[in-house]
Amino acid sequence: MHDLKDELRKAGLKARDGIDPAAREQFANRLAEVGPRLVFDFRRAGEPPVVSLFSPIGSEPGMLPLARALNAAGVRLVLPVDWSHGSPLVYRSWDPEDRLSVGPLGIREPVEHAPELEPDVLFIPASVFDRRGFRLGYGAGNVDRTLRALRARKTIRAIGVAYAVQEHMLVPTESHDEPLDVVVTDHDILFCAKPRQ
Repeated sequence: MHDLKDELRKAGLKARDGIDPAAREQFANRLAEVGPRLVFDFRRAGEPPVVSLFSPIGSEPGMLPLARALNAAGVRLVLPVDWSHGSPLVYRSWDPEDRLSVGPLGIREPVEHAPELEPDVLFIPASVFDRRGFRLGYGAGNVDRTLRALRARKTIRAIGVAYAVQEHMLVPTESHDEPLDVVVTDHDILFCAKPRQ
């Protein structure tokens, strides 16, 4: 199972790496257009939602246009900061104009004194995804642990972000794999099946 996942992950990352820079920019702008609607369709009343974005690694889609659009709409933004193996992620408050520090894994993240907040909506990168909402990331399982922990406490929306070329017919799954609720690609918005009980 792990060998198959590794092969799919490599193929998905290779496909993503081949995306033209102009297409990357178009996708970042598309996320800024559709992302706020996906946030507010899920969370209509009460306090502004807390939304987790991600600091792009390599050829992952850019988040800055989406971050600015959500910030302008009054959404509280967070980024993950603790990638400790075996634990759910920790999120710290972030504004698109804030200076980010470089964390232990080389990922840009909010400064250490930024307040911790728990997200209601999470935008999550994928190396591969399928229409059921299952995804592969980089193989550490941090996102699955995080989604499981959050879903045990409240209703959340997990939104995958990937290019259409990263879609696979059927991503192999194990019992610990947590599905996404929505996947946004450069071509579609896919509403996935409800998470397993």
